[in-house]
Amino acid sequence: MVYADVVFGVISFIVGAVFFGLSQSFRAGTSDGVPGAGFFPSILCVMIMIASVALIVKGYREKRHYFNMVKNLKEMTKSTKQLVITVVALIGFFLLWQYVHFLVGITVFLISLNKVYEHRLVTNLIYTGVCVVAIYLLFGEVFHVML
Repeated sequence: MVYADVVFGVISFIVGAVFFGLSQSFRAGTSDGVPGAGFFPSILCVMIMIASVALIVKGYREKRHYFNMVKNLKEMTKSTKQLVITVVALIGFFLLWQYVHFLVGITVFLISLNKVYEHRLVTNLIYTGVCVVAIYLLFGEVFHVML
């Protein structure tokens, strides 16, 4: 039997472990005790992994079934298909991030998601435009982060 809490716990533990590994490439702190760029992400990832283990244990104890496993794509509900497409689009966005400018990538990503979730074209373009401008202003002009 596959229990939903166990599945989500394992997935979140793997995500936490991967990002913990990535965060180790940043400095955790300086010689005078000031936390560095890798300190907070490392702590956050460890907290996620601890919560994931708790979720896995809870899942084995309660043995709840939140969803039915599908055997092929035809059995998937519309919302499940949208979720899968969203996850694939997000992974694609992160993989392409190094090849295209961030603002171009996020624009394509948001337009794609709005299309998947069946928003009208005008709503899609307005939402995407507002979000991209807000991201640019916040990170580019306020925080001075290179986009």
